[in-house]
Amino acid sequence: MELLMEASQAGNIDGLYAAIRENANILAQIDAVPFVDTPLHAAASAGHIQYAREIMRLMPSFATKSNQDGFCPIHLALHRGHIQLVIWLVERDSDLVRLKGREAITPLHYVAEQGNLHLLDRFLLVCPKSIEDVTIRNETALHIALRNDMFEAFEFLVGRLHWDCHVEARYREKRILNWKDVTGNTVLHIATSKNQPQASSLVKLLISCIVDVNEKNGEGWTALDYVQDESQAEIRDLLCSAGAVGASSLPIIDNSASFLRTDQKLKMAAEVGDIQGLYSIIKEDQYLLERIDQLPLTDTPLHIAASKGHTQLALEIMRLKPSFAEKLNQDGFSPMHLALQSQSFQTALRLADVNGQLVCVKGRMGKTPVHFAAEKEELELLTALLIACPKSIDVVTEHKETALHIAAKNDKVEALKLLFGWLKLTGKNRVLNWIDDEGNTVLHIASRRNQIEVVRLLIGLVKYFPSVFFIIRVIYYDFLPFVHRIEVDLNMKNSEGLTAVDILQQEGQLDFWIILAMRAVAKRILPLGGPEYATGAADYFRRKISGFRKWAIAAYSQNLFMPDGNRNAVFVVAVSIATATYQAVLSPLVDFGRRILLQFPPTDLTLIPLLIAPTTTYLNLCPALLFWGSISR
Repeated sequence: MELLMEASQAGNIDGLYAAIRENANILAQIDAVPFVDTPLHAAASAGHIQYAREIMRLMPSFATKSNQDGFCPIHLALHRGHIQLVIWLVERDSDLVRLKGREAITPLHYVAEQGNLHLLDRFLLVCPKSIEDVTIRNETALHIALRNDMFEAFEFLVGRLHWDCHVEARYREKRILNWKDVTGNTVLHIATSKNQPQASSLVKLLISCIVDVNEKNGEGWTALDYVQDESQAEIRDLLCSAGAVGASSLPIIDNSASFLRTDQKLKMAAEVGDIQGLYSIIKEDQYLLERIDQLPLTDTPLHIAASKGHTQLALEIMRLKPSFAEKLNQDGFSPMHLALQSQSFQTALRLADVNGQLVCVKGRMGKTPVHFAAEKEELELLTALLIACPKSIDVVTEHKETALHIAAKNDKVEALKLLFGWLKLTGKNRVLNWIDDEGNTVLHIASRRNQIEVVRLLIGLVKYFPSVFFIIRVIYYDFLPFVHRIEVDLNMKNSEGLTAVDILQQEGQLDFWIILAMRAVAKRILPLGGPEYATGAADYFRRKISGFRKWAIAAYSQNLFMPDGNRNAVFVVAVSIATATYQAVLSPLVDFGRRILLQFPPTDLTLIPLLIAPTTTYLNLCPALLFWGSISR
């Protein structure tokens, strides 16, 4: 290390490579230290241009590294007056002009303080945006030049601002000329407070530019309040002719926001729903929304507006920066989650109207807005969210819970009824058999929580159509391809090894005959109607197709080519015939079986289906074949 630093101070390139041969990782080891005097610092301090170029080629990151005193190589070169080295550095990397050292002073600030017009011109030529940089005292290069009586440098900087005639440049000029330092002073305040011969010409220059003559500083003074002596009459007249007044003549306005950062101002605008304020802040800082978007987890202005129920502002922000809508804050919530939590349902639904996919955005614990609506049993909201994004019903939480699981666990029976209806309408009954991370289906949970009405709905609408439930469960499904199958699997076990029937029997909330019937059905019928479904799709497709199934497939294939109008008409008539047949023939048989069950409960569970429908298989097969034949023609 000593050999390397000696070579750097002497500008000895051969010594540099001798040190590298001695330790090939020496430059990388130096670069790993956060604050250190690198060989480039030493070369910059000594003004060794060739050596600095060689070091920059080998380790470019040294150029932006600060030493223990807070200075980068370019700062050291400036302090030592090595101008040619400085010019070479900024021409190689123009961003070095904006490199902040101790107290956030940039090279531009330093040359403004020194009044070096040559370097000011060179720096602004390679990096025009450097004039926007401020120190820890919130001072621009103009503040620094004026405070240090570098009037020529100040006039040069104002002239460069005023030089560009583009609209964007005009706005930047106004913003910088009216910029306030940490004490609230603009450059006009500083110029009028200086008892210097040049003060009059400086004020005249500023008035000719876009400067606010009535801006108040931290003491509540305007520029006119500083020129009350007769010796400053010329300046006073200039200000008055430009419309300046004393602070006492201005209305009392809360200017606290003027000292806030633009992100703080944006937060205030979002909290009150101020769209005009939003655009004023964007004019002041065009990249503000972009910088916020780069943060991984943060409260964006859209989060704030949504949580406050400011619908119009939320939509405006979402239009400007759509990515905000899917971003989570530090608490794990998206804007839509916050709108729902604050009961701002209208705001949430308007966001969903713009982008329905937001309904599927997962927040904390993987919960979506649909999970929230199901948990709170907000039925109108739940319906609107499902319509906005139908696939949201498939989304599960980190605990593998669907919206149905959450509704069941929170005893939201009406929400469950709504969700059942949605599943039936959309043909997604498979969701009923999805399990959470404890292996529980909705039926398990409903059984455990004694939600008898829900259980009745899930096991086949027994409450409303008892005969249909038992007949369909007893008949072998291969003979009834047209019958609506009950989608809930009574054989599924949770992590405790219990089926829903086991849980219902433990709780003792259902009639004895229903429990017995469910056990018999669970033993007799495999999940979803047949062994093919239990052995998996691969085995199913490998099986030999039976003659009856070939006939059914052929009939179905023919049906595919029937015109829609004819097929629908035939289907309506066929359903009417089938319904009348079942009501007239099957229900009395089941009622008879139920009476026997109630009076003489059997000990052998396998006899229950026979008692319920002792001769129904053949009776059901005939109308089934007639029905299937009718819809296949």
